[in-house]
Amino acid sequence: MDPTSTPSPKSPLKGWQFSWGGWLDNRHGEWWLLAQLLLIAATLFPAWPAPGSWGYAWPLLFALAGALLFLVGLLLAAQAFWRLGPSLTPLPDPKPGAALVTSGAYWRCRHPLYQAVLLCELGVALALGSLFHLGLFLALAAVFGGRARREERLLVPLHPEYVSYRRTTPAILPGLPWLDWRSRVRARALPIAGRPARGPPGRRPVGQRLGPGFGANGGRRSPLPPPAPGAGRWTTAAHRCCTSLRHRE
Repeated sequence: MDPTSTPSPKSPLKGWQFSWGGWLDNRHGEWWLLAQLLLIAATLFPAWPAPGSWGYAWPLLFALAGALLFLVGLLLAAQAFWRLGPSLTPLPDPKPGAALVTSGAYWRCRHPLYQAVLLCELGVALALGSLFHLGLFLALAAVFGGRARREERLLVPLHPEYVSYRRTTPAILPGLPWLDWRSRVRARALPIAGRPARGPPGRRPVGQRLGPGFGANGGRRSPLPPPAPGAGRWTTAAHRCCTSLRHRE
């Protein structure tokens, strides 16, 4: 080769960490990729059971809605591929030296490629009216949920800012427990003017436990004022009752 010629660009496959040993021991998550590819390939099978076997034709509206959902999934997948750029890798383990992407499609959710594939699979199931393809959708959801968790366990040490990103951004499909596990931080009680800040859970000091009107040392309330002179019999009886109750507290 002419030494003055421009060197060829690096192959996009470089850094994907594929190896024969990895397929045997799952060192970089190869088994997750294999399960994903098998389930996606199974989408090519025909619908089962066929909608005609139910005794009626599958509604055209459902078929059109499924086809539209499939196209939306393809567009979202293209957007995610383009945004990820050189950080793209088919394996769950992050590519060495890859930058963290949180904009574009990754602003919408943390794993937009998985979201796009699930939408495509759901669209196929809806368009064909196939329980088999609906099962593929559920199986893919299980695989993507486990695979994404493995990815994030490795992303956190590499990118500390991923913690705040994970706290505010949905994982795959918002609101679904297995497909959305955003971290939530419990808000701590802030002190209010005139009140002490709330401490850790447990028994409060005696003065606080006895309620308002008691001293800080847990002393009793001051006694009730006596009834006015000439008060009726019912007023006097009510005063005695309230005094008795205060002494029992």
